[in-house]
Amino acid sequence: MTPRKNIVRESTQTLPDGSPIPKLGKFKSKENAFIYWYTNPKTEAFMNSGRAAVRAGYKASSAVWYGYQLKQRPEISKKIDEILGHTKEGLRIFIYKAAFLSRDRMFWNIKDFYRSCKRIVKIHGVEQEINSIEAIPLNKISEKNRMCIDAIKIKNICGKDEPWYKLADRGKAEETFFKCFEIITGKKIDQSEEDTTYKIIHEDVEITPIKEEIHWKKAAEFLRGDDSKPNINHGKAPEKP
Repeated sequence: MTPRKNIVRESTQTLPDGSPIPKLGKFKSKENAFIYWYTNPKTEAFMNSGRAAVRAGYKASSAVWYGYQLKQRPEISKKIDEILGHTKEGLRIFIYKAAFLSRDRMFWNIKDFYRSCKRIVKIHGVEQEINSIEAIPLNKISEKNRMCIDAIKIKNICGKDEPWYKLADRGKAEETFFKCFEIITGKKIDQSEEDTTYKIIHEDVEITPIKEEIHWKKAAEFLRGDDSKPNINHGKAPEKP
């Protein structure tokens, strides 16, 4: 759920960078703004007619009523459905990719990133060969495994600069996976249950919606971050040329 502090309660007639809201058809300025904000998954007004109406310039005290009335108009409803069709498909692809990526990042194997090697070191002034490990060159790591690398640092080992990988946080990856799983399926997973992760990942539990559609609002919240601060421009709407 969007934090109350991140809900915009005033008219935003321009985009965050100050540019005009895209023209979506032969609509009046407020109607056009309403459609834009209602169908934009990167804002808290996504699929919320009251918040979209406030952003479009309608009074906050009556925004819910105006939002409802606007959505009842055939030409506006048609345009919203048209835009949401593309938006929802993009969200669906995004949330599934996030689910599968986080699943991969939960189960990386250290052997896919580091290998055994021999090093020459001086011990009490005498050179000796010891067993050690070194990072596998990035071009030798599969594309799937590269997605588990969060950063590459350069470390000086035995007088030689070598790459060192910072790998994905399994706990965070698991948290992300279950969040995506809930959005897609509508199921609230109790992560405290024994072997929950194992059952979902290894027993071919299908990640498919229970209903015809996934939870679009939650998917949009996930896209922009649960605690994302709104980036708005308080400038007036651009004047007509």
